[in-house]
Amino acid sequence: AMVVNLRLIDLPGIIQASREGEPADICDQTTRLTEHFLQQPHTLVLGVVSATEGFRTSTAMGLVQKFKKQADTIGVLTKADRATDARPEAKANPYRELKAKLDGTSGDMISLPMGVVATRNHDSYFDEGITLDQVTAREEEWFESNLPGYLSDGKAGINALADKLVSLLLKYTADRWVPDALSKIERALASKHKEMLLQCGIQPTTSETEAAKYLGEVIQKITQCWDQGSLADPERLFVDSASSPSWGSHLIHPELD
Repeated sequence: AMVVNLRLIDLPGIIQASREGEPADICDQTTRLTEHFLQQPHTLVLGVVSATEGFRTSTAMGLVQKFKKQADTIGVLTKADRATDARPEAKANPYRELKAKLDGTSGDMISLPMGVVATRNHDSYFDEGITLDQVTAREEEWFESNLPGYLSDGKAGINALADKLVSLLLKYTADRWVPDALSKIERALASKHKEMLLQCGIQPTTSETEAAKYLGEVIQKITQCWDQGSLADPERLFVDSASSPSWGSHLIHPELD
């Protein structure tokens, strides 16, 4: 069966400065690579930005807007546990700015119809050897303690991100993939129908009257051949268009050895 294929491509991000041994134009290379995928009509985007950095100043979000991919983008605020306001006056609500971003009330955000999800930082140095279930459980515990209510609202955690991705894929399937697939099927059927008519020496017609008359003659001739026992191989029927060039006189004859 024909179904939507989903390929997950992890891009390196926009690297602004090169290390020793890397190409001097690595920023241009990574930008072009990202732009290549953003230009594809069927690309769905997970726009990843650190929760400790500005969302509007993100190069990735600038490219999302440049290629008008906002409706196909889920914003991901990583390292949520590092987005603490350490000032003494912010002690009562150290994640105020992160909450504002997730609630869509921050002046630092751009409009993304699919919304934004926060995730906790996962460091391979500390996470080596633990399972995804353990990582997820630890993340959920942290969000419940520091941003209560955001897990249940679908604004935080790996599971919330997975749910949003499924919703985005379903929306894409209904809005674009299904109509495109149906259009391709209709074009293929029309092409095959035209090809079959031409193989029989028939010029396709838009006249329903002629088509109905021709179909009646085909059914009548097949019935006669069946009654006479001469329809040994129905797939070998052909139209003798040379002797009967008009629609009204096209008859089906069995091809005999």
